[in-house]
Amino acid sequence: MNKYIFFLYILFVCTFVYAQNLVTVTPERPYWYVLEEGKRNFRQGAYGDALLDFEDARNIRNAMYSQMEQDMITLLSLREVRQYKDNLDMIEKYVYEHGQLRARDALNELYYRVEKESLGNSVQKALACFSKLKNYPEADYWIGEIYRVEGELAISEKQYRKALENRSQLESSGFAVSIEYRLASLLKERRNFNEMEKVYGQLLQSDTLWQESQGFVRQAMNRTLKTEGLNRFLVMYRYKNSDTEAAHRELGFYYLSNGRHGNALEHLMFAVLIQNSTIIEELIRRQYDYAFADMEQLQEALRRRKELKAYMDDVDYYHTLYALAAALYANGNEKPARGIWSFLAAAEDAGEWRGRSAAQLRGPRLEGRIENR
Repeated sequence: MNKYIFFLYILFVCTFVYAQNLVTVTPERPYWYVLEEGKRNFRQGAYGDALLDFEDARNIRNAMYSQMEQDMITLLSLREVRQYKDNLDMIEKYVYEHGQLRARDALNELYYRVEKESLGNSVQKALACFSKLKNYPEADYWIGEIYRVEGELAISEKQYRKALENRSQLESSGFAVSIEYRLASLLKERRNFNEMEKVYGQLLQSDTLWQESQGFVRQAMNRTLKTEGLNRFLVMYRYKNSDTEAAHRELGFYYLSNGRHGNALEHLMFAVLIQNSTIIEELIRRQYDYAFADMEQLQEALRRRKELKAYMDDVDYYHTLYALAAALYANGNEKPARGIWSFLAAAEDAGEWRGRSAAQLRGPRLEGRIENR
């Protein structure tokens, strides 16, 4: 009987230890699921509930990776593991050979998030990654969105910047661009134009043509636009970079409004080039034999492609063309400016910029502030 009880006791202990080792750090509601709940509440205008969800998501993720980090530290404290020092491969081998399930799960999660080769076979680098993974920049961004709609712009800015500090942890690296644009827009609203300019400048770090064309190429583009006009410019050059178009456009408007006409011209030139390259590429996709000849022919093609109007509205197409003409005129290049104004004055869909272009043709003048509404 005593032997039977002893056997049951040993079985209980072993089962308990095994069960403890099987415990995962995944909560009943994963952090990503809680984040999605927060987005749903945000879209429905339930901002208080959304804020709680976003904070919960951030806390759940922090707790999850903190536990994994602790599981690894606990493993590393074992006497037989300490002999391997900083050798990640040997420690990983020990984990699998000795059934260290919690440490195994931690390593599996780490390798899912981080390229194993980037760790350089270093346990210390692995631990540092767990520390970084505790951050949840998506949650920080959405918390910033809550404070933005509530009018707490200073807190919102802080949250956007925090999200960008941890951009390496974003599920989608491209989301960083959206956050930077949101931050720049907020800085504009707060009238912190110096910081706004810096953020747009950071966005343009990914614009390879802009970065590489500071010498001969950009001078050639400028020369073509100034001497041969927009039509020839768009025949000779194509460049499509949707990530940086708005940064060029916004900087162009900003520089034009404060009299930095040379800078305005360069950025507006890029914005117009990207916009028209995108439109022309779409026209070619829909009509294989389409070839750009001039702006009037492009306008005629656009009348038959109303689906492109949403894009044109989104990038403030006619406004940007008008601003480019204004920048050309301000830099002493009246002939190409008049060419753009003539096109706009005849464009039925140009709205306000049609009337303003007609007025410029009657009597050109330097623009003051051109608001980007």
